[in-house]
Amino acid sequence: MAERAVLHVVSAFLINARGNVLLQQRDEKPELRYPGRWTLFGGTVEDGELPEQAIRRELIEELDLELPLEYWTTYTCPARTTDDTICYNHLYIGRMTRSIESLPLYEGQAMAYFDRVRASRIELAFMQSEWLTRFFEAAWRETQETPDMTFQTRALAGVEAVAAMFQRARAQNRSAFLPFAMIGYPTVSESIDSVARMAELDVDGFEIGVPFSDPLADGPVIQHASQIALENGVTVATGLDAIRQLRARGVRQPMFIFSYLNPLLAYGTQKFAAEMQAVGADGLICPDLPPEEAHLLDDLTRRGLPLIFFLSPNSSEDRIPVVSGVSNGFIYVVSVTGITGARKELPLDLRDYIARIRKHTDLPLVLGFGISTPDQVAQLNGLVDGFIVASALLRAAPDGVDKVVELARVLRGAS
Repeated sequence: MAERAVLHVVSAFLINARGNVLLQQRDEKPELRYPGRWTLFGGTVEDGELPEQAIRRELIEELDLELPLEYWTTYTCPARTTDDTICYNHLYIGRMTRSIESLPLYEGQAMAYFDRVRASRIELAFMQSEWLTRFFEAAWRETQETPDMTFQTRALAGVEAVAAMFQRARAQNRSAFLPFAMIGYPTVSESIDSVARMAELDVDGFEIGVPFSDPLADGPVIQHASQIALENGVTVATGLDAIRQLRARGVRQPMFIFSYLNPLLAYGTQKFAAEMQAVGADGLICPDLPPEEAHLLDDLTRRGLPLIFFLSPNSSEDRIPVVSGVSNGFIYVVSVTGITGARKELPLDLRDYIARIRKHTDLPLVLGFGISTPDQVAQLNGLVDGFIVASALLRAAPDGVDKVVELARVLRGAS
């Protein structure tokens, strides 16, 4: 089957002081399969544009309107998705600072405000009506309850979301906790449920694993999970869709895809970068990408998505600045020389090892490999900016989502 083309569109919830949403009436277009005549303002993302640039351009063109916008979520647009094309709709929220009377009418289209009651009775064109329902139930309600706060949606993404994650953890005098989940282990639905449930524990972010047939950096636990996930049919596309589902379920924490390089090259790096941004991923951890080959994934960094590189105990004094120079977001610090896997104790020379890296970079340092107990987590406070737990959580996964969540709860409590 030929690869489907990818189309990106943008839409904005424009709300007035009363919390009503401004909608526009669409002209009939038989070539588009939309059910209703009302829709949000927006349009198509043009080549070379980021979604946030596209929505600002569209609002200026259609309404001569510039206002603060906050990213909310991305979903697959059913009205524009066909057998040949998959379309992602990026949704934003913006408070209007001027009344509709002062806005120009564009292309003769009618406009009207819809409150929660009226909106519940209409069908929308380029978006699912459920998103309008969620808007009234979540985003607007929160701003009414606490008028001075920003929308409790994903206002930040990519490098900005990552920086905010570490800033928040530092303000709480602790290291950020990033649990690992292998999509497809033990099943796709259970792996997604585990992440959604762990998000409710106030963890700081997630490492979302995409399986690979030859995971050279991983120990037996992750290798086994990767094999089961492959047998369950998980691909790069499955991992991207998992993040899309998690964003739709309200997960706001940064999510970093963990994938080896070959699956990304096979998928297409430009397509992968565009879809990473579309579904709401915040960065990529690629263990077998040498820093000298960072240009292979330039499309990510151009979109503001961090590309994470590794340092290990045997990294030389010359190697550390090379890795630091191409990393953004944070550096993944491998705690030991060897493969992943839970260990009874952290290395005795860990503090000296971290100090050696700190001499060369101000980037946040996130420790991985071997962390599995609350005592180990407590030892990291004040030493590193974050830590990743993988094997210990994966060992709990076959016993059910509750077991994974309970272990994550204990580890979060020790951070």
